[in-house]
Amino acid sequence: LSWPGPGGQKWIYLFNGTTLSKIADPNTPIPGGSGNFTNFIEPVISGSNVAFAGVWSSGEWGIYLFNGTTLSKVADRNTPIPGGSGNFQGFSPPVISGSNVAFAGNGASGQNGIYLFNGTTLSKIADHNTPIPDGSGNFQFLSKPVISGGNVVFEGYHGSSGQLGFYLSDGTTLRKVFDLNTPIPGGSGNFTNFIEP
Repeated sequence: LSWPGPGGQKWIYLFNGTTLSKIADPNTPIPGGSGNFTNFIEPVISGSNVAFAGVWSSGEWGIYLFNGTTLSKVADRNTPIPGGSGNFQGFSPPVISGSNVAFAGNGASGQNGIYLFNGTTLSKIADHNTPIPDGSGNFQFLSKPVISGGNVVFEGYHGSSGQLGFYLSDGTTLRKVFDLNTPIPGGSGNFTNFIEP
């Protein structure tokens, strides 16, 4: 849980069924950064693993993971973009399953992608250089993902033909779940739009 304190500051705590403990507060040094956190955004939990976006006093920010024992950096604005160029400039709030953390990230020159941290390594799931499975051209935009285990689903759209669909990565293969050419099960015609998964 996180809660505004004096001056609008926030703290993050974890209750494990028996004990309430602190994960991070304004006195917590930033892993891989400088100084302490000044704010926190949208913590998410899976078991004893907690991920959140943390803000620095300098205005920098990143994504962080507490694994039940240790607080570590997933990615910040000094992190090179896997499979891209330069460093991340921004992130969506993270999603988590076990120690796997996924997020949408962006960078210079319109870079946009979905990235997965498996507790050790940060890797690219898909970005604007990724061919659209069963489509044409590459993704131009990818939405905030959802995650279960090592499976990551996201909405990708604006391919060369105005394509729109849901796509699934199982950690090895990226494939289409459905798109605008998919017949509606139990209905008539094809899908024409979707909400986030």
